[in-house]
Amino acid sequence: MKSEPYRLKTCTDIVLFVLIATFLVQAIFELFSLGYGYHKLFALNWTQLENGYLWQLITYGFLHDGPLHLIFNLLGIHFVGRALEAIIGFEKYLKLILTSLLSGAIMWMVVSEHNNGLIGFSAAVIAILTLYCLKRPHTKVNLLLFFIVPISIRPQFILIGLLVLELYGLLFTELNTNGGIAHSAHLGGMIAAFITHLISRDSSKLKIQFPKFIFSKQVKEPRFTQTPNSANKGKFKYKVNLAETKNLQRQVDEILDKINEKGFGALDEKEKNILEKAKGILKK
Repeated sequence: MKSEPYRLKTCTDIVLFVLIATFLVQAIFELFSLGYGYHKLFALNWTQLENGYLWQLITYGFLHDGPLHLIFNLLGIHFVGRALEAIIGFEKYLKLILTSLLSGAIMWMVVSEHNNGLIGFSAAVIAILTLYCLKRPHTKVNLLLFFIVPISIRPQFILIGLLVLELYGLLFTELNTNGGIAHSAHLGGMIAAFITHLISRDSSKLKIQFPKFIFSKQVKEPRFTQTPNSANKGKFKYKVNLAETKNLQRQVDEILDKINEKGFGALDEKEKNILEKAKGILKK
């Protein structure tokens, strides 16, 4: 009986493998006192960029400042990245990683001093987390606060907290050179995620929905009341108030987004019923 060889089936698997492999290569170079040359070649550095080392705008993400730096990024990719890739697919997921590394590098270059350098995959990890929060703002997730206390929280609140934390870190630590965390690169990753989310949605919906998207309350299925229709005995008509109609419209928009991403076959019975109920109501 032959066992099939393990294959990297998802983009998340490939990214995890590449990050571990490149870290091992980095460790080998450092073991033989060649770390400086390795960083000079692949870490993001103003001097080398001016000399034409443009690949550093991407390759900096595959270097890490020790095992803990790598492990935190691997955990973020493993737990959040897999969930996001299942939503947007292999190709869009890969594009998000590359664009977030690039935008993170650009944001860092805007605020950094010329004698500094940048390494780490964190810009892409932050972008993955941001886009997941935008795609599933109301789906509660379970977390261990301080790795001890279990809590359940909606991703929209995680996104708000993350944005506040990164802006604070940029203004009060990075710009004052009081910390070693590149908050500017993290914000660059968030910008890439926001842009990716914007261009994946219908432009006619953006003006109305996007400003409310993060701060809106959880959508509840509207309550319908049935009243006899005198013109058609035995038949019923639905009555909803304005607030319920807006909630229904939001639900329908989310279902249509899901159809665009995964196809009609991905809908469950509840979502199909909502579409059926909405046909008659939204035409009025």
